[in-house]
Amino acid sequence: MAFKFRVVHVKGNDNISDYLSRHSIPSTSDDRLCSIAEQHVSNVIYGIIFDSKLNIKAHILYLRNKCLKSLNLLKIIAHKYWGANQKTLLTLYRTLFRSKLDYGSFIYGSTRKSYLYPLNTIANQALRICTGAFRTSPITSL
Repeated sequence: MAFKFRVVHVKGNDNISDYLSRHSIPSTSDDRLCSIAEQHVSNVIYGIIFDSKLNIKAHILYLRNKCLKSLNLLKIIAHKYWGANQKTLLTLYRTLFRSKLDYGSFIYGSTRKSYLYPLNTIANQALRICTGAFRTSPITSL
């Protein structure tokens, strides 16, 4: 899926919402490009994706898709017979998942719990793979 972004550079003490209210964000008719961004071109500010209403859901969905690809890689590396050991898998977890999820978490950390739920499930699934826990093991035991 291809995404179309517009980078916004806000100088000095300018407020981001003031900048976005002065500049119109064009809509597009191609559903493939903007299904995540609610039919609007997204704005990327310091690597965090906002839609025209400054919602963070587009960034969370982008993170989810990115982490799913890393999860598939982690599943392959954690093979039962020839896979990496637990220490290596936890290092990969920190580099592949925690780095992506922690960047900008102070911005999207205060959003709705329903928005953050897909990110939590992927992180918990990756931890279960790294530790060798069963799929049904509770999160508190990880």
